[in-house]
Amino acid sequence: MGAAFLVGIVVVGVRSIPGTGMERLDVFAGFVLTLLPIALLIWWVASGPGKAWELGVMTAVALVVGSALSWAGWPSLALPFKAIAGAAAGTLLGRQFAEGWWLALVAVVAVVVDVWSVFAGPTKMVVEEAPVLLDYLLLHFPILGGGPMGSGLGLSDVIFVGLFTSGALVTGLRLHGTFLALCLGLVATMALALSLPVALPALPLLGLTFLLANADRLLSRKAG
Repeated sequence: MGAAFLVGIVVVGVRSIPGTGMERLDVFAGFVLTLLPIALLIWWVASGPGKAWELGVMTAVALVVGSALSWAGWPSLALPFKAIAGAAAGTLLGRQFAEGWWLALVAVVAVVVDVWSVFAGPTKMVVEEAPVLLDYLLLHFPILGGGPMGSGLGLSDVIFVGLFTSGALVTGLRLHGTFLALCLGLVATMALALSLPVALPALPLLGLTFLLANADRLLSRKAG
């Protein structure tokens, strides 16, 4: 967990970088700069040799610490702990898959469910009726210049990054290619969200990038 505190300090440091005066650019730059150390944390968890019980403890402890920091009004320090919690939970789930095609099916189903959740389901309900829960369900990324309006990434999105990464490892799909594609999917989602007047779910591009990164191997196994 010491690494999470170090990353938290880095996240706080991003807020001190002077802004450009263009809000959307400052939000996007803050997201990308912060995603770099956060991605390293997720990779460390999802590709590591941690045992199931260790990942379970890591999920619980990181979630409690992250929630406490969010409750205390320190979302930047809570960010890395939430990332570890999501990555550890996703890693546990990803290790349950024996075939890459099951992961592909999860990617397709997750896309449909996430779109429904954001525009008509539970996510929409939380945003409209219980926005205070977003303090605990979102990873809040800082904005350059320390403004209050940064970007947010759902804890569920991090869980799926961990799931797809660890799943690729145990099923023999592309590990590094999958993780890089997922990170690029997050960046692309944020860029699109900032250019459109509505909030966008991240899972559609996460699922798509996972499938694209492993399409040839998935098809060859299906043909075989």
